[in-house]
Amino acid sequence: MSIHILNANVTDQLLQVQMGWDSPMKWFYLVVSPVNKDGELEDPVYSNLNESDPKSKTLAYYLDVCQRLGIIIPDKMIAGVKEDRETGATNRKIEY
Repeated sequence: MSIHILNANVTDQLLQVQMGWDSPMKWFYLVVSPVNKDGELEDPVYSNLNESDPKSKTLAYYLDVCQRLGIIIPDKMIAGVKEDRETGATNRKIEY
């Protein structure tokens, strides 16, 4: 599984975005969690696991979710997640 991490400020709230390709499951995933003042992650405001059929969701779908949450995903991160799918990357972690 690849993990791409982005910290984004949205209306004075720090959110951590974890997005990537899960090779064993063969699907993209997205988890967005608030970061508290101690730097710890709180319960997610969004998780692909709460979707009715997460396996059917595309990267474009998750980018739309981010946009609705006010999060802009950098092109470099998008390209990295796509590359992970193409190469079947596992144990790859990148922070932006």
